[in-house]
Amino acid sequence: MKIRVAMLVLAACFAACAALADEVSDALAKASDLYKAKKYVEAKAEMEKALTAIAPLAHGQYPKPEVKGGTYVNYEFSFRITRPEKDWELAIVSPTGSAAGGTTPFCQLTYSKADVKSDEAVICYVRDLKALYGAKYDTAVKGHEKEFLKIAGQKMATSVAQLSDQKVTGQTELTIGGNPAVRTDYSAKKGDRAMKCFTVDVLRGALMFTSIFVEAESRDKEIAPAFKQIVDSIDLSPVAIPEKGPEKGK
Repeated sequence: MKIRVAMLVLAACFAACAALADEVSDALAKASDLYKAKKYVEAKAEMEKALTAIAPLAHGQYPKPEVKGGTYVNYEFSFRITRPEKDWELAIVSPTGSAAGGTTPFCQLTYSKADVKSDEAVICYVRDLKALYGAKYDTAVKGHEKEFLKIAGQKMATSVAQLSDQKVTGQTELTIGGNPAVRTDYSAKKGDRAMKCFTVDVLRGALMFTSIFVEAESRDKEIAPAFKQIVDSIDLSPVAIPEKGPEKGK
């Protein structure tokens, strides 16, 4: 059902730009055939092709990101993440300004328990790999997604400016929402404090979503369960556009 709704939305967008006719219509036709044949993974891949083609048209037409009931919702990129119910704050990060590794920042979760000086935080980003690599995208990413994610995780481990002496300690292949993902664990220091951190990189089509988890090593027993909740809350499934979004009326 979700695929059918997405196809209708894409078809409406397609009508606004005849120049994308062949690329979008071919992808939609293939997705429809694959969906009818119950080949849902393959149908999703074709839908991603259509989404990638139509994205430049739709850019800027989505409601602004918002926080609803403790969940960050990004309508443009279909990304959601939820804070733990207790002792955590969730804030939207402006996409303007410089971002680590050329990525676009989404949001940040911070530990906020009263009377506790905390370094614990989660920072979320997205990167459009086709925009980044251009014509080299097919050779740089396609066909070896997990290997690409592992290399990306190692690079992102060094992207938090306040940390030093980062050392990758392990990597684990994951699947999040049917998408390939890799968790990269690493140690680091913040001043003289030992830090225990990890990144989670998820690839959905040509978009790579990265969440960086930072904590003091001495507080791992307390923070690790909250970090697991946050990882489990990552949702990259389609997001319904509200009838009266933040942008309506402008």
